[in-house]
Amino acid sequence: MHEQREHLLEELHKAEQALTLLKELEPHLTDRKGRELEGHVRALKQLAQSLPEGHIMRLEIESALEPSNVSTVSRARSALEGEISTLQGALRYGAT
Repeated sequence: MHEQREHLLEELHKAEQALTLLKELEPHLTDRKGRELEGHVRALKQLAQSLPEGHIMRLEIESALEPSNVSTVSRARSALEGEISTLQGALRYGAT
């Protein structure tokens, strides 16, 4: 049970990281600030690669990056918000 909780906490942390990066990325897509945009994209790619192939968060992050536009990033951000809520609920109520 403890191991499962640790796994959920790790996933929650990664989801929150991805959400923060996507929120920071959105304004840069409209401003087209190249260097700042590259840093966010690189950080998101690294985070996605730390997750297993086919993992829902990895798929959401990857979909947000191809092509990088506000609507795909916004959809991925919304999906990650839902995933975070689900993980928080699982941790709060001890469900798995």
